[in-house]
Amino acid sequence: MRLDVAEVKREGNKLKWVILVWGGIGPIVYAGWNMKLFKSPTAEEKAEYDKAVARAKRRGTEPEMKDPATLHFGESASATGHPVLPDFEGSEYIVDFPPRAQLNYFYTPTCPPDAEKVEMLFKIKSRAISGDDQHMEFKFMLPADGGWKGSWDGVQKIEAASDYGQ
Repeated sequence: MRLDVAEVKREGNKLKWVILVWGGIGPIVYAGWNMKLFKSPTAEEKAEYDKAVARAKRRGTEPEMKDPATLHFGESASATGHPVLPDFEGSEYIVDFPPRAQLNYFYTPTCPPDAEKVEMLFKIKSRAISGDDQHMEFKFMLPADGGWKGSWDGVQKIEAASDYGQ
């Protein structure tokens, strides 16, 4: 199974993630999304981490703190797993479209102004004819485009429905 992000564009106070999902054996079930936001650590955070690493090396142990460059500062998750469009196959509407491929999109909040990278995780499962579910996660790490940024006004974690902001 494959998930492609065809386009990400800002629409007002939200981002529209246009996706193409294809290659599933049975019906596709959308289980939601999770967005994590990253920025470069400050000089003080980097220096503190370097000191912790040096202390740990002297003791022969692992550092007690995590590298601040790998920690996210903001997070948003879907409150529902449903995409915006009803479940349909593109081949029902577009001639010569790949069979079992679905076009859809999700709305997420915009990125805060200081975000440098965005990690987007889409959760999907494909239900086989036998009744077994195959759970899949598709993770994308992207630079935060300037057009994707908006105001979060101090929010650290929010949950947004699939039709966020409509």
